[in-house]
Amino acid sequence: TCMGFGAYLAHKAGFVDETEMHRILKVISDCELCLWHPVMEDGGAVWRSQVAMIEKRGGNLCAPIPRPLGQSGYLNDLSEDELLKDLKIYQRLCLSYPRQGRGVEEHCVDVGLQDPQAKKVAK
Repeated sequence: TCMGFGAYLAHKAGFVDETEMHRILKVISDCELCLWHPVMEDGGAVWRSQVAMIEKRGGNLCAPIPRPLGQSGYLNDLSEDELLKDLKIYQRLCLSYPRQGRGVEEHCVDVGLQDPQAKKVAK
């Protein structure tokens, strides 16, 4: 989900063109990974996660994005309003992909791994 959203943000920032963005999204989708997951519909939770990342990373978001394709850079600033707006636009974009952007076996337990939340509950 983050790789696809990062590609969208890179396109929005002008680091990759629309063709390159769709190329990235197609590769993710062809690998049956998630472009979109319903957890992303909770914009408040996504924002809180971003705030936690900023605190952990010394005041910068440092979100890795393609800049340009084949190279990487970082997005250091994304306001809450921008994030919430961009999530909605990105969700609509994902609807045009197979499975409406959803992955196949997209949860750890789907492939026989332990649910990462189980460790938090056990504490």
